[in-house]
Amino acid sequence: MSRLQPTTKEFLASSDETVEKEFFERVFLHNRSVKTTYARRLDDLNQVAFRHIADIKETPVKIMDVAMSSGISTVEWRDQLAANKIDFDLTGTDLTIDAELHSYAKFGLLFDRRGNLLHFDCFGKGWPPHQGEMRLFYLHQLLTTSVIRCASALGGKIEKTPVKLLSRGLANNGHFRAIEDDLAVANPPAFKRAFHVIRAANILNLAYFAESTLRTMLTTLKERLKDGGLLLVCRTDGTTNHGTVFKLSSSRLVAVERLGSGSEIEPLV
Repeated sequence: MSRLQPTTKEFLASSDETVEKEFFERVFLHNRSVKTTYARRLDDLNQVAFRHIADIKETPVKIMDVAMSSGISTVEWRDQLAANKIDFDLTGTDLTIDAELHSYAKFGLLFDRRGNLLHFDCFGKGWPPHQGEMRLFYLHQLLTTSVIRCASALGGKIEKTPVKLLSRGLANNGHFRAIEDDLAVANPPAFKRAFHVIRAANILNLAYFAESTLRTMLTTLKERLKDGGLLLVCRTDGTTNHGTVFKLSSSRLVAVERLGSGSEIEPLV
C-alpha cells in the first residue's frame, strides 16, 4: 500500500486514519474544493454552541451540519453532543457524498453522480483529477482513462464499486444520516423549518462565493430553521476560528454571540 498516495480501493479496505486523510486530500469536487478537513478544528465553536443548545426545550434537538466534507468534524460534534447528554438528531450534508469507482486491473476512475472525475488511480497510487501543469500527472490521467476505455471497448470487465466519501467514524443510524445537498438550489420540502441548529463552518466564505451567491445560501439556511433556531457560521483562519451565532427571531437572523472577530458575512445577513 502507498500510505502517502492511497488508491480508492486501499481507502475502502483500510481503517487507518492516515490513509483516510491522504486519500481525501486528493479527492477534488467539481468546484475544485478538496474533500478533507482536520481534527479538533471546531472545538471552540462547539463549546459556544452548547451554551445556546442547552436552552432548547424541544427534544430531540434537530441539528444539521452543512458542507461537512469528509465528516471528521461532524464525528467530533456528534460525540461531544452525546458526552453533554444532549438528546439530538443529526443530519450531515455535503455537495458530494456518493461516488462510483470504475476500475480495471491497476487503474481506476472515481466519479460523482454527475459524471465529474474526482480522483484516479494509476500504477498503485492515487491522484487528484487536476494538479497544476505537471505533464507527468496529465500523462498518468490520460493513460488511466485510455486503459479503462479500451478495456470497455474490447469487452473487458470494468468493475464498478459504490463509494461513500465519508470518514469511517460516520454511519447512518437512528441519530445520524448523511445527505447530498446543494445550498445554491431550492430547499427540499423536508428541510423547511425542520432544524433547531445548523452549523455552516468554512463554507459561507467571501473567498469562495460572490455576495449574491452567499445571500442565496443564507436564505436557504434560514428557511431550514425553526423559529428561535440557531445558525452557526464560522471561518477558520489558520488555527483561529472567527464565527457568529445567529438566532432566527421574527424571520430575521440576529447575532447573539461572536467567536474571535465574528463571521465576515454578518453584513450580508
